[in-house]
Amino acid sequence: MTREKKKVAFITLGCPKNTVDSEIMLNDLVENGFEITDQEEEAQIIVINTCAFINDALEESIQNIIQAGKLKEHGTEKIIVAGCLSKRYGLDVFKELPEVDAIVDTANCLNISKAIKDSYEKDQTAYIGNKIDIDYLNNKRIYDPRLPYEYIKIAEGCSNNCTFCIIPKLRGGYKSRKQENIIDECKAVIDSGKKELIIIAQDTANYGIDLYQSRKLHELVSSIAQLDSSVMVRVLYTYPEFLYDELFDMYKHPNVARYMDIPIQHVCDDIRDKMNRKENLAFITEKIKKVKAMYPDIYIRTSMITGFPGETEEHFQKMLEFVKSDLIDFAGIFMFSPQEGTLAESMPDQVDDDVKQRRHEELYNAVTLKLTERVKNSIGKTFTVLCDGVSDDGIFYQGRTWFQAPEIDTIVYFTSEDEVNTGDFVQVKILNHQQTDFIGEVIQ
Repeated sequence: MTREKKKVAFITLGCPKNTVDSEIMLNDLVENGFEITDQEEEAQIIVINTCAFINDALEESIQNIIQAGKLKEHGTEKIIVAGCLSKRYGLDVFKELPEVDAIVDTANCLNISKAIKDSYEKDQTAYIGNKIDIDYLNNKRIYDPRLPYEYIKIAEGCSNNCTFCIIPKLRGGYKSRKQENIIDECKAVIDSGKKELIIIAQDTANYGIDLYQSRKLHELVSSIAQLDSSVMVRVLYTYPEFLYDELFDMYKHPNVARYMDIPIQHVCDDIRDKMNRKENLAFITEKIKKVKAMYPDIYIRTSMITGFPGETEEHFQKMLEFVKSDLIDFAGIFMFSPQEGTLAESMPDQVDDDVKQRRHEELYNAVTLKLTERVKNSIGKTFTVLCDGVSDDGIFYQGRTWFQAPEIDTIVYFTSEDEVNTGDFVQVKILNHQQTDFIGEVIQ
């Protein structure tokens, strides 16, 4: 590898947990003398941090690799594939995607610079490991300066072993970070000027069970909330099986968003058993009712999988009734996607694709109708909104309330007589809506 400063274009695919890994890798690249560019056409090196969770994500990863490979005809020298696809397929990536020069799996993101340098010495370089060291998350990250929020990953991996999920094979078993390391990171993020901390893991509710032999999410979030009362704290991915009563205490802090992301996946207990989910719907319903009684304004988001093997029309109708009920405010709807290497892939009674598609559409339409009614009922109300910046059309600002997480929920578009900066909290009166998004104006 020559002494010239190589330009690297970095592409991140998949979930926010992947975003955290990318920011760690970006810092490693900068510290090792690489220059980061957002223009793929001018980069000598393209790094793609891939997702391989479901078939659509896998296909997106493959297409991005193929597109990057075409740039080799125009000056790109190396294609580096990192993340879950590398872990899932290992050296087979080289066989199926010959444009790839190096692979770095989920256990080796700190070796990204080494992988690039090695790729200039030999045709193919692979950094494949068996175990993720949780302390990798303590490394410095490069935050996106355009965004007012930052994701804080408090654990890695998953030990729930749902029959439809490949994550334990890609990320290993559940590993919690030490509280003091998480707090130090949160302090650094706040010092960088971020106004929202978003707590993530494959399963946040289980935080501490391995490290402290008890669940400590409520203690952790309470400590984070007390660092700076002007910074909003949001928690995602609380598995319903591990909801415990003390956890609800963290929502007493005024700067903890009253927002719960509870991935229920299915409401029928016999299907949940096939999924290897640990609790029944009665337990989950009891917990949701309890937290709603404590905090009437709390927003409950969930995710649902339709078309799981053995799902009948009766099962589906119960799902439809549930998403229409007052128990939840929003649901992300997914079609079952059989993943190679999972138990669900080979289960009997697979549901036909056309049936899955029809059920998905009905559930999606029911959720959309619920969101539309919510925004209509919000006209005339005023909400505190965190400004995420200027919208793509350049006319509106855009931002989010406590009941809107970035990338997965609806948006508030608003105007203002005075300039609003990214990261400002403003009072927005809702005047109208565009489908499920809110439209309003800042009030003085």
